[in-house]
Amino acid sequence: MSLRPLGEILEEGGTISRLQLAEALQIQKEERGRIGEVLVSLGFVTKRQIRLVIREYKKRIPLGEYLLEAEVITPEDLDYALRQKAGSRDPLGQILVKSQIIDEEQLAKVLSEQLDMPYVEPFQRLVDISLFNRLPRAFMRHNTILPLSKTNGVVTVVVPGLPDEAVSSQLTRLFGEDIDLAISTPTKIQATIASLMDNRSMPELDVLGEKETVDRKEDGGRIDLSEGGFEGATGEHKSVELLNYIINEAVREGASDIHLESLPDSVQIRFRANGLLHHKADLPLSARAGLFRRIKVLAGMKFADAFRDQEGRLVGQIDKINVDLRVSTFVGIYGEAINMRVFSHSDGVRDLANIGLTPNAYGMLRRALESPSGLIVYCGPPGSGKTTAMFASLGQINQRHLKVVTIEDPVEYFLPGVIQTQMSSHRDATLAQIIESAVHQDPDVIVVGEIGQDDEASVTLKAALTGHKMLTTFHSNDAVGALLRLNSPQLDMFMRSSTPFTIVCQRLVRKICDECRSSIAPEPRLVAQFPIRDFDPEKYDFCHGTGCSKCNSTGYQGRTGIFEVLSVTEEIRSAHLRGASSAEVLRLARTSSPYLSIAEIGALKSIRQITTVQEVFRVAPFAAFSRGAGELLNFQEIELLSESTGFVE
Repeated sequence: MSLRPLGEILEEGGTISRLQLAEALQIQKEERGRIGEVLVSLGFVTKRQIRLVIREYKKRIPLGEYLLEAEVITPEDLDYALRQKAGSRDPLGQILVKSQIIDEEQLAKVLSEQLDMPYVEPFQRLVDISLFNRLPRAFMRHNTILPLSKTNGVVTVVVPGLPDEAVSSQLTRLFGEDIDLAISTPTKIQATIASLMDNRSMPELDVLGEKETVDRKEDGGRIDLSEGGFEGATGEHKSVELLNYIINEAVREGASDIHLESLPDSVQIRFRANGLLHHKADLPLSARAGLFRRIKVLAGMKFADAFRDQEGRLVGQIDKINVDLRVSTFVGIYGEAINMRVFSHSDGVRDLANIGLTPNAYGMLRRALESPSGLIVYCGPPGSGKTTAMFASLGQINQRHLKVVTIEDPVEYFLPGVIQTQMSSHRDATLAQIIESAVHQDPDVIVVGEIGQDDEASVTLKAALTGHKMLTTFHSNDAVGALLRLNSPQLDMFMRSSTPFTIVCQRLVRKICDECRSSIAPEPRLVAQFPIRDFDPEKYDFCHGTGCSKCNSTGYQGRTGIFEVLSVTEEIRSAHLRGASSAEVLRLARTSSPYLSIAEIGALKSIRQITTVQEVFRVAPFAAFSRGAGELLNFQEIELLSESTGFVE
């Protein structure tokens, strides 16, 4: 029996009508969210009705079917687990976890999706202690359940799966009929119970320049707690603890962004780590008002205004790690969404030699950096590491005999001996005016955080023509695309000059976890697209990560860059001025400089077992260097060229 959508089950059972289902599905298509949440928000069904329907449906659909449908396990995995279950009293999910076919988190998240229940990572400071004290400790530990919070009379209880009738009856007797269930892993539930019993401490967030008492004047000192739940001083304290936990977890997991998103009946927490977004937890809606207010106060935003997009900044220290959070709010149909971009200054500026450059790319970039003048543009899509690479380059040339001025919005890295300014600090001034002021400071190097519009590009190019060394970033898919996109009257003048011009384009790929790496045959359809002449994948060993505790079951740990460096030669300048196509520029790049494309470097790094084939195809622009763009190199030629250190002297 295959799984069926929840809406279809509710409609078939007469809980909702066909028209109601159609309306809910249309809204779900337009806005993210589970179908159950949409139906509840529309008032077509209650959470209790959904829970009862799911409970009855689950009796007819075994867990193995859920996992097969979600493609978490294979039919062979299920057959093996069922054979093990024949001689065991353990439930199927526990057998699969013990056999290391899946982990607890995978199981919990599949149950969350299929049972239409929120996934929660419980922790000590989120739990309502008055609810916790109403249940016997032995009962909670034996049944692995944890009461979490109470919102508008509804008690949320965290469970590892649907509880049996005896446990359900006990919960109903203690808390009444209005009970919501949330899913988590047994380990996390038991750990939270233990921490509550031991009253363990959590890291504190020490915010620089916190001025809550001043910011309270915006609304006369009133605190908006109309959503219930986190009430009075206790509620404010819980919001402090909750934010501390979220930031600490994000820093611990190396997240670049924290997403807090309002849903119809919960607040979704997601972290972006290693470039990918993953679901962390769903908080009860009662936590939203206090948590969002706390964030806005610390970020210097108007916390009483929930109907206007805002931006702010929160700087502090947690668990002895300095953090810098760039906070922005966005108003959605279910309420505000908050994004916090995480900058951890514990590592500082990266070493240029350790960001993933091949000897070829490193040598060409070093040559450009050592020139006393010229323009270096770091390009790629958002989140590709452009700023990291630019500041790693700047760290390479930041010496006492050079004066460096940066123009950023905002300042992301702090460099000793460098004059750094934020554009927002120059009221009503344009980029051209700020650059002109910077030139009057007699700098050797000027860094512009990002150029976007044609007039901004013109100003930057003009400054580079004055004999200064200019570094900047630009959104572009590849190096040749950046050259063609920098269309401005100033560019032709720049291209007619002899000013050195280098374009660095990059992507970030996840590295295979060293703890769980294993050999794997690559997908033939992907390897067939490698821009390598006469490539035979059978001659090489490819790897992937199977997933382990060290890499959070992802198979990857850490990231590295794949770079292409285009040195704009006289041949390329001439071709550009006569309106050459991108294919012609690529051919000239190949013949007039030691150029390798991102696609070629990505293929090389997958063959060298640094990353996977799938990861390279996820980010690399393979179409940018098509087979028609120039003569393809064989693998040995690419390897040899990648080890080159640049132009022959």
